[in-house]
Amino acid sequence: MPNGWFIQVVYLEGSARDHKAPSLAQVADVDTGVIRWVNADCIEQILMPITSEFARV
Repeated sequence: MPNGWFIQVVYLEGSARDHKAPSLAQVADVDTGVIRWVNADCIEQILMPITSEFARV
């Protein structure tokens, strides 16, 4: 995965042991539109709008 690869998370798949902890993420490459599955541990940083319900956590 190249540095600065911007993706949009489409879907998070929970792990078998703890369904609240994501293990896989289906993502779409912002530049090309290619959709793929990646290990959720590979996602290093998430940018969210301040109005997002997740930004309040």
